[in-house]
Amino acid sequence: MSVVRHTSYNVAGALIPLAVSIVTVPLYIKVIGTGRYGLLAICWLLVGYFGLFDFGLGRATAQKIARLADASSRERSSIFWTSALMSLVLSLMAILAFAPLAKFGLGLMRLDPHELGLQEEVGSALPFLVAALPFGIAQSVLVGALEGRQKFLTINLISSAGTIATSVLPLMVAIWSGPDLPNLLAASLVARSFVFLLLVPACVQAIPVERFQMASSRETGRLLGFGGWTTVSNVVGPLMVFWDRFAIGAILGSTAVAVYVVPFNLVWQVLIVPGAIMSALFPRLASAELRESRRLASQAISALAFAMTPSTLLMIFAAPPFLTIWLGPELGLKTAPIACILLLGVWINSFARVPHGHILARGEPKLTALLMISEIIPYAAMFYLLVRLLGLPGAALAWSVRCAVDSIALFVIDRTSIRECMPLLGQSVLMILGVIASLAVPNWSPFRFLVGAVLLGVAVIIVWTSRPRQVDQLLKRIRLLVPFLKDARSSSRDF
Repeated sequence: MSVVRHTSYNVAGALIPLAVSIVTVPLYIKVIGTGRYGLLAICWLLVGYFGLFDFGLGRATAQKIARLADASSRERSSIFWTSALMSLVLSLMAILAFAPLAKFGLGLMRLDPHELGLQEEVGSALPFLVAALPFGIAQSVLVGALEGRQKFLTINLISSAGTIATSVLPLMVAIWSGPDLPNLLAASLVARSFVFLLLVPACVQAIPVERFQMASSRETGRLLGFGGWTTVSNVVGPLMVFWDRFAIGAILGSTAVAVYVVPFNLVWQVLIVPGAIMSALFPRLASAELRESRRLASQAISALAFAMTPSTLLMIFAAPPFLTIWLGPELGLKTAPIACILLLGVWINSFARVPHGHILARGEPKLTALLMISEIIPYAAMFYLLVRLLGLPGAALAWSVRCAVDSIALFVIDRTSIRECMPLLGQSVLMILGVIASLAVPNWSPFRFLVGAVLLGVAVIIVWTSRPRQVDQLLKRIRLLVPFLKDARSSSRDF
C-alpha cells in the first residue's frame, strides 16, 4: 500500500508545476519573445544537464540508504556525509567543465537577424549558470537520501515549491525590469537556493543525520562503483533526450528551438505517472529478493498500461485543438504534429522505465550505460537526416523511434518474459493508428471525434481485461468509502 500512497504523492507533486507551466509558457513567449524563450530553455537545460555530473551519487545514495532501512542512524549518516562531501568535489569539477562547454553550446545557436543582441546577453548570463551548478548536484544527493528513507511527501512538497518558484520568479522579473537573460537566470538561481535550504533540514530529520563525519574510503568506493556507471547513464541518457535542442538551434535557428521545446516540455509531463510509480517502487526493488523484485516489476508494467494507454491516446487526439487554443492558430498548427509524434515516444518511454529501474535496483548500471553509448551514433545520424527531410516533425519522429529501440533493448537486457510484453504489442499498434488519424483528420471534424472515440474504446477494453489486481482493490476501497461519505455528509446536515 505504501507504493500506491507514495506514487500518489509523486503524481500530485508533479501536477502542480504542470499547471503553473500551462499558465506561464504563453506569458513567457508574450513578454520575452519566442527567440529569447528558446535561449532561456537552453540555459535551463544546460544547468539541469550538468547537474547530472554527480557521478550517480543521487541514485547511489538512495539505493544504499534504502538497503540500510533497519540499520543504525550512524550507518545511514556515514553514507550521507560521504555523498555530501563527494558532491562538493564533483561540483568543482563540473564548474571547470561547464563554463567552456556552455559557451560553446550557446554559441552554436543561430539567431534571427533582429535578435543578434542576444549574443551579449548570453555572455553576461554565464556566471549565473555556473553558480547554479553546485545547487543542482547537492539537490541530487539530498533528494536521493530522502528517497532512500521513502519521504516522498516531503520531496514533492519541496520540489513543487521549487519548480513553481523557478517558473514564476523569472517571469515576474521580466515583467518588472525587462526580459534581459542575465536577470531571468539570476531569478532562477534564487529559486534553486530556496530549494536547497528546504532540503537540508528535511534530510537532517529523516535520516537522521548525526554529527559531521569524514568521508569513508570504503563507502566512497562503493558509491563510485555504483555511481560511476550510473553517471554514464546520467550523462548519455539526458544527452539522448535533450541534445536535439542544440542540433535544432544549429540547423534551424533559436526560434525553431522554442517551437519544438514548448510541445516537448508539455508532452514530457506525461511521464509524471511512470516516474512517480518507479520512484516510489525503487526502494522496494532495491531491498527485495530477485523473485519478488521481478514480480513487482511485472505488476508495474500492467499498472502503467492501465494508466498510460487510454490517457495518452486521448491526449494524442486532444493535443492539436488544445495547442491551437493555448498558443494561437499560427504557433498551434506548427506544434501540433510535433506533440502527437512525441506523445507516441513518451508512451513507449514510460514502459522502458520499468526494466531500467529494475536493472539499477539490482546494482547493474553498467548494462544500461553500455546500451545508451551504443545508441549515440545511430541516433545522431537518424536525427540529422530526418530533420533535414521533415523539419521539426522529423526531430520528433527520430526521438520516438529511438525510444522504441531503447525500450525493446531494455526489456531484453532485463530478461522480461514475452508473455509480459505481448499486451504492449497490440497497444502499440493502437497508438500508431491514433497518431496517424490525429494528424490526418482536421481538428474540429466530427469524424475526428468518432475515430478517437472508437480507438479509445478499444484501448479501454484491452487494458481493462489485463488490469492488475491492485486496480480491483482500489475500486473496492472506493465503493466501501462512498456510503461512509454519504453518511458523514448526512450527519453534518443534521447537525
